[in-house]
Amino acid sequence: MKFNINGKEIEVADEELSKALEEKKESLEIKAETLIVRTSEEDTTFKENFRKESMTAGIEVGRKNIIKALGIEADGVHKSDETALEAINTFVSNKVTTSLAEAKIEPNKKVDELTKDLQTLQGTIKTKDDEIARVSGEFNAFKTSHIKTSTLEKNLPENLVIPKADMLTILNASLKSEVDENGNVFFIGSDGQPMKDPTTLAVLPAKTVLDNYFSTNAHYLKAASGGAGGVDSGDGSGKQTLEDFTKEMTDKNIRPNSAEFNTEMSARMKAGTLNVG
Repeated sequence: MKFNINGKEIEVADEELSKALEEKKESLEIKAETLIVRTSEEDTTFKENFRKESMTAGIEVGRKNIIKALGIEADGVHKSDETALEAINTFVSNKVTTSLAEAKIEPNKKVDELTKDLQTLQGTIKTKDDEIARVSGEFNAFKTSHIKTSTLEKNLPENLVIPKADMLTILNASLKSEVDENGNVFFIGSDGQPMKDPTTLAVLPAKTVLDNYFSTNAHYLKAASGGAGGVDSGDGSGKQTLEDFTKEMTDKNIRPNSAEFNTEMSARMKAGTLNVG
């Protein structure tokens, strides 16, 4: 018999399956050499580690190419910025000394020529350093965004009336968040400071912030059995009216036609929870 797991087929011998059923085994080990199965968490870790290794390899190759272009072949000089710069400085210093000793022209003129060569090399190194900084910045931005989205998604309620992807778009537009040095997400209040528990002054965890958000935005949640509905106010169609939406935003100190106001309005219109007709 063939089992289809996420579009991938694994074949298990009928007699092996029948034997397992007859013996009432609690589990059946299936070996598939050509199929790798990961949990969502394992897949996320795999992707992050792959990106880190790729970026590290790219930086090392860049340094190695600069060293090779200069004709410096000493083993290990490309392994770090420090060893690469030390090798380049030694190379330039030796070249200046040798060239002055062998020069058939005035030493000052030779020094000027070598100084120009050095400036060219320094420009090349700066270009590579800028490229490394750019790649590193892009990776850090991607990592931060991934951590924020994962934290929001993990704390979403199950009874949403709109798809999770749409809800994440709305939350990212409505809630400002940052990531600390330990990879923990914290949220920023309207005063520009981290949201804290007024009693303990401890930073509010993501679950508490989202619970508070949905308590004042219940129209994003399905009504409980026997309840009055999932929208605080509307026009009879189950959607929030533009007037009520504007009042809600004004109560949150969000001005009409501001960037945040328009972003939230577009997200709700896309989700089908706002009637602007």
